Amino acid sequence: MAGEDVVAYLSGGASNTDPDASLGGVISSTAISHQTATRQTTNISGLTVNHGRGNLEGVGSVVYDYSATPTKEMVWFEPGNGGGTPVDVSSDGTYYLPSFGNAAVLSVTVVAASLPTQDYTDQVSIKNPIENLFDNIPPGEAEAGSTNYRCLYLKNTDGTQTYSVDVWFRSTSGSIGQDSVFMAFDAAGAGGTATTIANELTEPSGSLTWVQPTEATALSVSLTAGQSIGLWLKRVVPTYVTEQQLSNASHIRLKVYV
Repeated sequence: MAGEDVVAYLSGGASNTDPDASLGGVISSTAISHQTATRQTTNISGLTVNHGRGNLEGVGSVVYDYSATPTKEMVWFEPGNGGGTPVDVSSDGTYYLPSFGNAAVLSVTVVAASLPTQDYTDQVSIKNPIENLFDNIPPGEAEAGSTNYRCLYLKNTDGTQTYSVDVWFRSTSGSIGQDSVFMAFDAAGAGGTATTIANELTEPSGSLTWVQPTEATALSVSLTAGQSIGLWLKRVVPTYVTEQQLSNASHIRLKVYV
């Protein structure tokens, strides 16, 4: 599936594994963690749920249709959303079940011979990773206010295919906290190496245009096979923030197409 061919990686050098050190420069070999996807029921034998990407948090459903003609099919119902396009799972393999509108996926592995001989549904709990790019905001920083920067890379891992990629915020600060998050492509563009900043408080060079895109106003780029582009995130914490938010998060969505 095209969406799984474009992967987000940390920056900060090939061996960097620390999100706090993801401050531009060479792309890291460490991918940014996926959503966890945990089965709440185990009705569908032969099914392993791997991870999610881009889904809303909550409990969704995998629907297995044994009677689909001429194949066996699975459909992913993202939490709070309708079902995506059915996927033929009649052979062994790892599959990416799209959500409604193809903006999110659930990765599953199937052993075809072990699948049931009747229709079943399993419930799957989706949770977002915590602090996989920005760190927690300590009380002193929340009171004084701050602006922090991180750089990730979007990489086309396919060996031959060129993809167009749209990127936007599904939510900024989860509509909960008082901070705001913005994004901008690095000035080096597709195939270039992002600028390196001295520390997380230093704004990257290149006269970047910081935006909070929606799906309708998404940033767009074309990535050839193996190509990547630096994407900067800016988190702005206003002064005198005194209210603690334990579930404060921002979510980035990708649409990948030929």
